[in-house]
Amino acid sequence: MKKGLLVLTTIILATIMFSSCKQEEKPLTLKDLAGYTFEGDDIKDDKSKVTYTLVFDKSEQKFTFSSTLPFTSNGTYTISGTTVVLNYEGGAKEVLQSDGPKKLIYKLKTKDIILKRK
Repeated sequence: MKKGLLVLTTIILATIMFSSCKQEEKPLTLKDLAGYTFEGDDIKDDKSKVTYTLVFDKSEQKFTFSSTLPFTSNGTYTISGTTVVLNYEGGAKEVLQSDGPKKLIYKLKTKDIILKRK
């Protein structure tokens, strides 16, 4: 009986300690973005699909953001911890949150579009 109680207590304590340890997110680096293309889809209510493509230049901190909608935007970007700040040529800024080095979250009105590294 005592061994069973000891084992149960050990399992409970290990579970509590494991679940309370939050994994630190590593900050993004230029190597995570430069030269890569990120792509994600937005499925509309009418089942139509819009694909968003974000291409980071390999040699300069520039990007091209386009979609299957008729738009293409260019600009420069900066990295701040786990976020990427897109500075559009027109002066607007947009912040994308990362979900690891292979995923960026693009906020589109009330939706989050997951852009995955190709």
